[in-house]
Amino acid sequence: MTLRNFLLMIAAVGLMACGKKHDEDAKIVEKVPPPSDIRPAVPPPTPMPPLDAASQPVSDLAARPYDADVIAWRGKKAPKRKIKDAAPGASYKLDLYQDAGELTIDRAKVDANRNGKWDDKYTFAGDTITLEHAPADDEHYTEKYHWNGNGWTRAAP
Repeated sequence: MTLRNFLLMIAAVGLMACGKKHDEDAKIVEKVPPPSDIRPAVPPPTPMPPLDAASQPVSDLAARPYDADVIAWRGKKAPKRKIKDAAPGASYKLDLYQDAGELTIDRAKVDANRNGKWDDKYTFAGDTITLEHAPADDEHYTEKYHWNGNGWTRAAP
């Protein structure tokens, strides 16, 4: 075998090895989901400043575990104006909405037990956070509250 043939054979083997690596890389790239399927991460809850006992407002409805998660989305933008199930894996379902003309998320709905019926509707309007609650878990919102910084105060009828 001549030196020239030997070098050609080594070059051919090297090209074949690079081609196999390229095929493996292409298979890896195919497994990555398209960008439209990527959901934004749930933002961390906004810490609430501690209040001393004398200055704490009276709450008619105590803050529930998911209230902080919902309120943390206030002021954030929703891609495509809606985020379905913004808390995947949580015991509750959270959908977020950014209505036309709004610069940030202005509404949210929570299904506290993932039974397909919304338990709570939140509305963000400036500094006011309004909660409409369906105590019978039937999507009939008969109770209305406003966020007071540490819980919910019943809205005037």
